[in-house]
Amino acid sequence: MPLFDPIEKRAYNALTREWREISMPFDLPLPKKLRSLWKVKVQDKEALYEEPHVTIWRKASKWRYSLRSRAFLDKKPDPGEIPKEVMDLIHENFDELIRQWDERFPTNRVAEEDGDDSN
Repeated sequence: MPLFDPIEKRAYNALTREWREISMPFDLPLPKKLRSLWKVKVQDKEALYEEPHVTIWRKASKWRYSLRSRAFLDKKPDPGEIPKEVMDLIHENFDELIRQWDERFPTNRVAEEDGDDSN
C-alpha cells in the first residue's frame, strides 16, 4: 500500500492505520509584475499558539501580518519595504485569507470564540 497519495493529497499513518489530509500552503495570486519578487501565503505549518497571520515573502526576507489586528507582528525587516500594491491585494482579499487560515487552523481561528462579533 502506498503511504502517500499525491492526487488526493493525503498520507497513510501506519500507527493509527488511517489516512489524513495533507495541508498545503495557500498562495495569494499576485499579478505577474509582483509575482517575480513577492509571495503572500497562509502557511500550513504554523505553531498553534501563533496569532493568525499571512506571511509576505521577498527572497529570503519575510514579514508576518496579523489577520486579527491588521498590523505587522515583527519590526524587522522594515514593513515599509513592502509595495503598496502588495498590501492593497492583501486587503482586497482579506476575507479569503481569513477563510484559508481558519481552514488550516480550526483551533486557532481568526475570529476568537468569545462571543464578541466586533471583529
